[in-house]
Amino acid sequence: MLLNINNIMIFKFSIEVFLFMNDRIRERYIKGMHDKIIIKMMTVEKIGLSRSTKILHTLYPEIMPMIDNLLQDEYKRCCKKKNSNYFKNVSATDETLNIFNAYYKSLKDNWYNLARIKKRFDNYVPCLTIIRIFDILWWSYLKSKNLEKQEGIKWTTIKSI
Repeated sequence: MLLNINNIMIFKFSIEVFLFMNDRIRERYIKGMHDKIIIKMMTVEKIGLSRSTKILHTLYPEIMPMIDNLLQDEYKRCCKKKNSNYFKNVSATDETLNIFNAYYKSLKDNWYNLARIKKRFDNYVPCLTIIRIFDILWWSYLKSKNLEKQEGIKWTTIKSI
């Protein structure tokens, strides 16, 4: 499988420019990347959304998140809570597109705080991107949530993002 990423607009922007452009334009660029790359990658056996995003994150760490199964489930749950029709009667393809749109919206909503965290760590870990900080925070939150559910461990210092 050969993927041509040269004309995928999402990879041509800094994350800040990408997040703060017009919502409709950003969603169109997400759809282009999703339809031309993610869907093609997911046709390969044993490559789903999680592996696709991990592969792309290694190539484009500044703009491409790693969206594992736990995070996919969390976005589905959160989106269903806000809008019961968000994932209702949609194809698997539309579902993955909705997850990307929700992820980038959430990233934009948290941009100011994430940029402050990045600034504090720049002297120690300059290669740590805002995308990666967001991934780490999400992973920590979801891990603590699972530990509470499975083992009754309650975290008092970890708050929802």
